[in-house]
Amino acid sequence: MGTQTQEKLGADVAQMASDLAAALALENDPALQSWLRSQGGARDVEPIHVRLGSPEVWARLDARGVVLVREAPPSGARFDLFGELRCDPALGPRMQASIRRTGAQARADRMLKGVFERTADPSRSRMAELLRWAPLLERAAYRFSARCIAGLHEVRRDLQAQTGSAPPARQGGLQAYWRLALANSHLGLLATTEGARPWLVGMADSFTWLDWTPSLPLVRERSLWFGAVAARNVARFGDAVLEKYLRALALATQPIKVFDATFGLLAIALDDPRVVPALRSALAGQAHAFLRQGGPYGGLQASVVDAALTCLADPEAADRAFLKAVGPLGPALEQGRGLLGRAAVRLDLTAPTGSQGYLGFSGLPRLLRTPLPEFYPTGSDQPSAASLPPLEIAAHLARAFKSGPQGSIELH
Repeated sequence: MGTQTQEKLGADVAQMASDLAAALALENDPALQSWLRSQGGARDVEPIHVRLGSPEVWARLDARGVVLVREAPPSGARFDLFGELRCDPALGPRMQASIRRTGAQARADRMLKGVFERTADPSRSRMAELLRWAPLLERAAYRFSARCIAGLHEVRRDLQAQTGSAPPARQGGLQAYWRLALANSHLGLLATTEGARPWLVGMADSFTWLDWTPSLPLVRERSLWFGAVAARNVARFGDAVLEKYLRALALATQPIKVFDATFGLLAIALDDPRVVPALRSALAGQAHAFLRQGGPYGGLQASVVDAALTCLADPEAADRAFLKAVGPLGPALEQGRGLLGRAAVRLDLTAPTGSQGYLGFSGLPRLLRTPLPEFYPTGSDQPSAASLPPLEIAAHLARAFKSGPQGSIELH
């Protein structure tokens, strides 16, 4: 990966760590809280809203602690910390002193380091802690994910060039790819939590979708884990991108792009039943269009859309097919023990599941209703996804970006 890309990714992580440290200091430093109350004109027991980020991320501080909100109430005590830091030279050192006093920077660094571990997956408690601060971190996290797409492409290109290299050199590249891909998935979830939809939709509307959807970079990995993240991401965009996905489906010429667009539409519909009648009609029409156009993939593309319609008609049957197809992972999901692990990254999102079509489609009803922290394991009793051996990472890349196994959708 190029130095410039690495530097930009590092800057995004540093921004998240800096913002998180400020929030942790506010939560844990009574002296800072008292000073902010005096500046905002709040009495000791009165709630005060402290603006932490751009554009409107506020921390509500009261007797119970700190809670992030996306806008302050129209009245009441408040202090614009984000704005004052830019114009009061004395405030920066005061904040740094608080961060040192509370150890907030070290704690913030540890919290974010967990998403980049090479040997262990983030625990449920660690991700729940990060998700609590999502409104403050989500924009930098999404920026990281956007840059990550280019970074992962660079690493794949480098790996292809290293095909004949000595094993140690290629092994390092494979592990670097995997670590970055997993970090991207974790931060992608952090960037698309409740309340992020308005700015996400605004971002999606700011350019023309040509060869992109929010889900495609993750779906292309053809792994159940990455597909689960993609499903949650596209559901957060919601019906505001429905027409964009329908257009992406109509214009798709590669089977994986047909799968991705159909996957995104199905995720939106299962998350928001209000769109189901109109979408069912649109999907049926597109399936007929694929059959009429024929060509080498017309029948396959129509069957992908038909599989989505089958899932939409009976989500409970799809869920039963999914639990049967994932083997031992099914009971773990039913018992709330978590999704992330080697099983979830090994399972092919595009694998057939009998009459219900494809694993990714049949898994959507469960993946969309699972509370986000429950994507993560409660303990370390299962082999971690992060420690996938280099040979398996190489096999994953070969399946996802070259050709698929017999019976799966092939990439072209």
